[in-house]
Amino acid sequence: MGLDLKEVATDIVVGALGGAAGNVVGQPFDVIKTRMQVQASPARSLVAHCKELVAEYGVLGFFRGLTPPLAGAAFYQATCFASYNAGLRLYEWGWRAASDEDMSKVVAAGVFSGVVTVLVTTPMEVFKIALQVKQTKSRSGDFVAMLRSGAVHPYKGCLAVLARDAPTTGFYFYVYEKLTRQYGFDEFTAGGAAGAGAWTLAIPADVVKTKVQASPAHLPVGECVRGIYAARGWRGFFAGGLPIVLRAFPVNAVAFKVYHDGKRMSAECW
Repeated sequence: MGLDLKEVATDIVVGALGGAAGNVVGQPFDVIKTRMQVQASPARSLVAHCKELVAEYGVLGFFRGLTPPLAGAAFYQATCFASYNAGLRLYEWGWRAASDEDMSKVVAAGVFSGVVTVLVTTPMEVFKIALQVKQTKSRSGDFVAMLRSGAVHPYKGCLAVLARDAPTTGFYFYVYEKLTRQYGFDEFTAGGAAGAGAWTLAIPADVVKTKVQASPAHLPVGECVRGIYAARGWRGFFAGGLPIVLRAFPVNAVAFKVYHDGKRMSAECW
């Protein structure tokens, strides 16, 4: 269970690159997803939201709220990959040695990573959503102003984030490792497929999480779930599902590809 500082440092650098690249690619889909999930009327389409966004903010409106995930990309990706690798070591140390073909350790390590990264993901998403749904058109200084004013709590909705991320991160790494190890998929395709699959499963929890974090007042998860069902029925839990799935493949494909290319380049240089 030794700590490889070189490996950790590499994860920080290449994880930052992969996370930043993935966030830039996926930000337009994420902005539209958030607006669809917090809207009052379920009838408006993805196209209608795109038109409204461009009318209000121009094309740059698709990149509202990009600062928090970009700023946190290095920390998040370093935490995600480092905690996943730590989870693999903990599994073998605490339970039993496992072969590379044993996928139970992958799932366990993925769930562990999902739990740990909630500490990083929650503040990022709180501020990102606050920027995406706020009514003012100003962008500069918004993030700093919210921090100083205490307008939002950095860990608002953390239980909803945990319910979304812990199981789906386990599934995420399982699909990726399964596709690359046993079926010979390349990193780009496997990463995209893993991301799309995990986010498809995460949609209901993500809807609840977004509503909780976008609410101006404290909104308990149970009350949020009942409210969504009362307003829209079971379909309400899949609001914004299309942009989520459209976003998931390219974001995770790019992130995994950049990450592993960076790992190979660092191995050659170091």
